[in-house]
Amino acid sequence: MPDLAKEIFDVFFLLFKLTLPVIIVVKILEEMGAIPYISALLEPLMLLVGLPENMGIVWTTTMITNIYGGMLIFFRWQMTRF
Repeated sequence: MPDLAKEIFDVFFLLFKLTLPVIIVVKILEEMGAIPYISALLEPLMLLVGLPENMGIVWTTTMITNIYGGMLIFFRWQMTRF
């Protein structure tokens, strides 16, 4: 059981170390108004693969970090749309 608890803590801490900086950077970019410019820059690529232009920031985050960072931005973006 202690091995399982250690493994759970290691995974949690790894995800925490990843998501916190991603949230901070994206929030800073959002407050600076950079998200529309990044989206516009990546719009041709997103349209080429059949995704909405706003998905550029999600794709970029996923490529820079990993799938969890991209999922975090995707879900955050979905929540702010409504």
